Amino acid sequence: ISSVTLYRHEDPVLGPRTIPSAHDILKGKIAIPTDAVFSINTETKAVSVKTAKTSYDIGSDILYYVNEETS
Repeated sequence: ISSVTLYRHEDPVLGPRTIPSAHDILKGKIAIPTDAVFSINTETKAVSVKTAKTSYDIGSDILYYVNEETS
């Protein structure tokens, strides 16, 4: 069984413009908690995610990582 973890860039403006490192592909990314709530503002075309503590701008990209479990 595999699971998927969603990530956002630490910097929603410059994050998508940086070249990822092959040695640490998750550098500069923050996992989005499973209880986070996404909000979409169609007027400003902005996406944000709200956690229990605060709200974050997602920017133009969201990343996913497939966690494969090996037996």
